[in-house]
Amino acid sequence: MSTVRSRITDGGIYYDELEGSPTFNIQRDGASATQILLIDWDDITDFVYEMFPSTYATVLGWDVYVPVSFPGNDALILKDLRIEPFDPNNPTDDTIGGDPLNSYASGAKVTAQYETNDWQSATDDDGNELKFSHNISVGAEFLRMPQFGYQWSSDNTPVQQEDALVSKVISTIEHELTFYGIVNPPLRANVYPTVGCVNDRRYNWLFASEAETLLFQGMNAELKTIFDGKQMWDLHYRFTERLVQGEDRAAAAAIGWNHFWREDAGAWDKLVARGGGNRSVYDTADFKDLFRR
Repeated sequence: MSTVRSRITDGGIYYDELEGSPTFNIQRDGASATQILLIDWDDITDFVYEMFPSTYATVLGWDVYVPVSFPGNDALILKDLRIEPFDPNNPTDDTIGGDPLNSYASGAKVTAQYETNDWQSATDDDGNELKFSHNISVGAEFLRMPQFGYQWSSDNTPVQQEDALVSKVISTIEHELTFYGIVNPPLRANVYPTVGCVNDRRYNWLFASEAETLLFQGMNAELKTIFDGKQMWDLHYRFTERLVQGEDRAAAAAIGWNHFWREDAGAWDKLVARGGGNRSVYDTADFKDLFRR
């Protein structure tokens, strides 16, 4: 039985918001909100599909389940729906355990729980938004340096093997990117072959990293099953960015994983394979392939 209600969702489902709703819990590092709604019992399935869409959008080359946010606040993402009879003591047929389920003329009370996430957004050319999180850890690599190429400043005497153990601290930045709700990611075709490669160009999306300074270390993938049995993945990508400070600090960002210390020159130089060609120690790859079908 349908009841005339005061509001309508984007999907055409009529509802009322009950007294005392919404409520908010605000903290310094996050927030949550709760809505309590009343819908017709027969609209439960359609309402759930609207709030937790089982269809997906194509964003940045991926098929992605797009989460629903709180009205007027995109930072609050729908996390949980609790559905129960509005008047549990009066099922329509007065028979507990009806075939196949009880229904309730009073309608369904829906408690919708929203929470903030530490997510960022990237937008493709069509305006579709991809949610992800980005964690950064800054550290250092302790690198033993050959003595050749160095001398003592006081008398210009070359450093001898027994004089000093020369070492240098190299800046490293660990990036972990997590992408949520990815449908059929290109793991075997695009992701696996890219492990151990460095970026072939500067990217301004996600990273501002010069060519060959960003090493793809690998990934973890978590398979999730949503309410209707369909499956999606959360992908955790790991990158290490290496920035070597050369003599020209303005050009330091261009010295990355394929540069090594050259003893005879006392400077960083790029290694390439003998016999011609430009292949170096670390192969380059188009990291955009990590986000393509």
